[in-house]
Amino acid sequence: MIQFKALKQAKNDSCGYYAMYNALSCVQALRAYSDADASHHISQLYSRARFWRLFTHLTNHLKEKVKTLQYDTYPWTNTHVEKGVLERPYIEHLMEDPSTLPNIWRRAGCGHAQDGMDTVSHMISAMPDFSMHSLRYNRLPLNDIAALDKVFSLFSASDDYTHAFLLGQTIHWVCIVCSKLSGRVEVALIDSRNHKLLGATEEEIKSIMDEDADDPDLTTRYKGPGYQSLKDPVQTTTLFHDCITGRQDITTYLLEYNMDGFFESFEEHVGLPSKEDEILMLLIGWLEGYWPPPVIRHNIVQIVEQKRRYLSNNTRDKFHAWGTYLSERIDFQGCGFPVV
Repeated sequence: MIQFKALKQAKNDSCGYYAMYNALSCVQALRAYSDADASHHISQLYSRARFWRLFTHLTNHLKEKVKTLQYDTYPWTNTHVEKGVLERPYIEHLMEDPSTLPNIWRRAGCGHAQDGMDTVSHMISAMPDFSMHSLRYNRLPLNDIAALDKVFSLFSASDDYTHAFLLGQTIHWVCIVCSKLSGRVEVALIDSRNHKLLGATEEEIKSIMDEDADDPDLTTRYKGPGYQSLKDPVQTTTLFHDCITGRQDITTYLLEYNMDGFFESFEEHVGLPSKEDEILMLLIGWLEGYWPPPVIRHNIVQIVEQKRRYLSNNTRDKFHAWGTYLSERIDFQGCGFPVV
């Protein structure tokens, strides 16, 4: 695993565009016809002029979309596009047609007709909700997990494959590029903040937070998410590497990870009180503040019912014990409580 130093973002809210630029540049380099051509494309990671050309062409394309709409609401207005935030609907629109990104890439002067980028949309995945903290304590994006499983299966089936990921992690976008060339696996993290994250100790991560104390993205309001956005990329890079090399299965890992977070949250905020009225009070507070019933239905119940084969016997037993503990102490129907 490696971390590339890239063009440092100049606008704190444009990290999504930097992540897309880094992904496209790396995919182009890995598809190059010669080592010299690949080295040239990698060197372009540091070209500020090239980035801003792509940024301008991407935002101009989005403004053309704004013209076709019959409404003028967030985020589809010129004002919002010009703010430089790569909103989720923008990414969906840019990746909806496989020809869009290659054409914009070339119009921006980043490629040419024979650059091999026509299939690039199949080699880049955008996942706006891939914060490891959210994956552990919140709603699990099962569609993203299925997509990841498909990508990692392609790595298993081939000695040569490349895929780049744009990942929304808390308040920041990063790029992770995975490649397998002649059977050799490499996973690269690219973070437009250019903080050294891979191999960083806890003290070094905290030092980065101290250095960025005046950064608008890391004000008191965002201290928690800011810290998490420095931790998530390392954990994710390691996970993707382990999945490609066969040490982990992405579905099993994330389902267990989410179930562990569910049990951990319950034990922390509810625990095992002996009195029924105390249990009910703590349970309602937990459901309102941490795990709403619709999320439990979507995540936990659906996982147990449909993905049971991925769960360990220990996790299945813990879920059974959790349900038994509550059902023996609370009359859910009688108190009007929503039944899971």
